[in-house]
Amino acid sequence: MNSSYSQPNLTNAVDLDLDQGQRHKEGFAFAHCTTCKAPYHLRVHVAADRKWRTLKFRFFVTRDILSIFLAVQLVIASLAYLVYLIDGYQQSWLRLAWGFDSELSFYYICGKISIT
Repeated sequence: MNSSYSQPNLTNAVDLDLDQGQRHKEGFAFAHCTTCKAPYHLRVHVAADRKWRTLKFRFFVTRDILSIFLAVQLVIASLAYLVYLIDGYQQSWLRLAWGFDSELSFYYICGKISIT
């Protein structure tokens, strides 16, 4: 096997064609195919429904945030209900010992504390 044989590097061949077009300051290599000399027709692709896609994206983000918020509130409420049931067997001793008059705020705070 001949060790001096190497595969041709095609990326360098393309680079050479582009560099040659730059050296002659023609700009031909950037505007035309270097093989068949056909001109490139470039156009900017702008989505026609860009506003709708942006609105849909914002809707999905809002939906995700609200669903996470509601899931966390459900966990807090279930833990607060658990404390309410346990405290109910003690004739609300825990709530009265801490000096809370309102049941709702005390048990919500207990549920919130039990998460953290």
